[in-house]
Amino acid sequence: MDIEDKPSSWKTQIMDICKQKPYLCSGIAATMVSVLGIIHIYQSNWFHYNAVYETDMYECGIFDQIQSYCLSIPDSDMIPDRKAQGRLMYLLPEEIYSLIYHPEIMQKIRDSTDNPLLVPCEEIPIEYRRYPLGVGMHWHSDRQMLSDQRQYECVIVVENTSDSVIVVDKHLYKYQIATEANSMFLVQAGGVKHMVTPVTCGTRSIIKFALKEEDI
Repeated sequence: MDIEDKPSSWKTQIMDICKQKPYLCSGIAATMVSVLGIIHIYQSNWFHYNAVYETDMYECGIFDQIQSYCLSIPDSDMIPDRKAQGRLMYLLPEEIYSLIYHPEIMQKIRDSTDNPLLVPCEEIPIEYRRYPLGVGMHWHSDRQMLSDQRQYECVIVVENTSDSVIVVDKHLYKYQIATEANSMFLVQAGGVKHMVTPVTCGTRSIIKFALKEEDI
């Protein structure tokens, strides 16, 4: 077969089509630009559409201290949480913050999210939350409280012997996470919707704190 008889490459074929039908070529180009734009927006705002779940966040000795402290808080010292009917809430004292914001877990969070800029948002207090029987949380996106930058909401599971699960809404589908003690669930405030199914047996309690991006 002579060289000129060989089938043309796909690039050459596309160029020939564009020469013969320029309107078709411009339509293809416009579509590709739109698709690439959507991909860029999704990648740059990945956290807005997703959640991160990781297990074994704290070294055992540190987690044992945190868990022991939280579980020792009696219900009578907790107050009703207005954000979820029936849930109890307690503002943790600052002397325990050094354990919760331990450098090791902060590095794990940065690694899990691929965001080296994440730091504790100390403007927002750390809450300990307890879910009695029958209590869950409806569909919601976490509230954005920082006016000038992105905010990330982190849940550390203190104890979960219940049948309660987190359900995450990905628009096209939903999925469930049966969380375990010493695990982390993290979302961007104002981002992906999620819910907590009601506890029908066992117990569930969590720590909730906020993160922000460090100023460069």
